[in-house]
Amino acid sequence: MADLLTKQGRVDELRIRVEAGDGNAANRLADALERVGRVEEAKHVRRFGLTLDDD
Repeated sequence: MADLLTKQGRVDELRIRVEAGDGNAANRLADALERVGRVEEAKHVRRFGLTLDDD
């Protein structure tokens, strides 16, 4: 599921899956963020995962 969401650029849905504990979705979220030009945010997710102040 995370792969499909990544291909479709559905960042919000990936974020929900990460918050629900889907470990694969965390890497896919970073990939999707890079695809839509949010490179710094992708680097943050890869380095630290999601943090409470992420929106």
